[in-house]
Amino acid sequence: MEPQASKRVEELIRARARVDAERHELDAELERQKQLLTILFVDIVGSTRFYDQHGDVEGLMMVEKCLGMLTPIVEQRDGVVAKTIGDAMLAWFRNAQTAVRCGVAMQQVLAAQNAKQPPADHVHIRVALNLGLGLVKDKDVFGDVVNVASRIEKATDSDEIAISPSVFEKIQHVPDLQVRQKATGVAIKGKTDTLNLYAVLWREGERSGPAPPRPSSDQLMLATGLHRGLKELARAGAPSPKGTVVLGAEEKPAAAALRFVVAQVHPDGQLGQRYPVDRPGVVLGRTRGDIQFAQDLQLAPEHARFTQLGDALYVEDVSGGAGIFRRLRAPHPLQPGEVVMLGRQKFRFQPGGATPENLPPAAAKKTQMLGAPPAVTPAQLEQLGEGDQVIRQLPLSSPQTTFGRSRGTHTFPDDRYMSGLHACIAHGSGGYVLEDQKSTNGCYVRIRKRALLRDGDVISVGDQLLQVVAEAQ
Repeated sequence: MEPQASKRVEELIRARARVDAERHELDAELERQKQLLTILFVDIVGSTRFYDQHGDVEGLMMVEKCLGMLTPIVEQRDGVVAKTIGDAMLAWFRNAQTAVRCGVAMQQVLAAQNAKQPPADHVHIRVALNLGLGLVKDKDVFGDVVNVASRIEKATDSDEIAISPSVFEKIQHVPDLQVRQKATGVAIKGKTDTLNLYAVLWREGERSGPAPPRPSSDQLMLATGLHRGLKELARAGAPSPKGTVVLGAEEKPAAAALRFVVAQVHPDGQLGQRYPVDRPGVVLGRTRGDIQFAQDLQLAPEHARFTQLGDALYVEDVSGGAGIFRRLRAPHPLQPGEVVMLGRQKFRFQPGGATPENLPPAAAKKTQMLGAPPAVTPAQLEQLGEGDQVIRQLPLSSPQTTFGRSRGTHTFPDDRYMSGLHACIAHGSGGYVLEDQKSTNGCYVRIRKRALLRDGDVISVGDQLLQVVAEAQ
């Protein structure tokens, strides 16, 4: 191959690699923007037959009247109607219990309406619910959680409320929401695995029989996409959550039946007040939620949301900016833009590079000689102040850069929470790795939106240190 052609091929390969890297970063950011939502599908049963028997005008009026009755039921329960498609409605909720109660209210309202009409004018619906990760754009919602809910709706009978394993997991402890096993091994279009379905009893006097068994981790993964989402984050370049047990190509939590609590960590390391987080969507905050610390001004009104699904505990950042930090238990590969906390100091990692926007101002003004390699800025930590404003930049130009109160490349003599030698960032072929240097208070990394926690993990929220404790049930 001609030298000029070979050089062009090399340039194209590098350009393609940059595009792939940007795409992976965008994919990771989109994955982090997913929220845990409960999707509700409603379908009017027999609308086609009604159109045939009564004509298009009467059929359209029946559909409009029915959906007009159901929409306020959603909105009165803090749900969002994403869209109506013909004789069907798609809505979403942030709370699974509320979504199920909405489905019950829908069936009861229509049953009461039907009782006033002759049988030929009765309207019946089927309701299907699934809980999992979804992307919200304006009012609409997207993601596999919607697809699974749609597939469940196809397997739902008239006058029935069918729910996925993830929804059942969230409501199984609620005394007034009775559930029975509907079917096992239901084939879901587009999935290689089968799903177990449950039905919520809504008629007065219905008996559920023995309580269905708790869903397995595999069933919850299929319904929610949570483990898959964490795996995709890792593939896209984000760090894999600590506490994930890697089994071959899959990531699953431990299999034992567990109950989780978070306990306050006192300055002497002893555990204090314990707060159960084994109920659905336990919220921690300053003024709102199940766990409140009213005197902690560093907390947002709602700061963190804990979700137990099967034997896995997830924490989600709902603070709007204040963040949640997890203490390192092993050396941690740093990712671009990742925020770490050493003592009371916060830093954001920037990997450096050779792109024009990363060049130092002085170098950017100079004329670059043809054929000369571009200037490369070293990686650095940006020290963050209030509102995450950058107050100074600390270069990581050596193979090892150390941090401490009195010893290290960069020292912080006024930070009494930082040990004499606190942390080290090493640079090698694998990138930049943050490692704790046996400090008293440890090193923390900010959780990017959502993370899987394990027994013994310590997290920092506001001024609170909390340790995750898993207990056998």
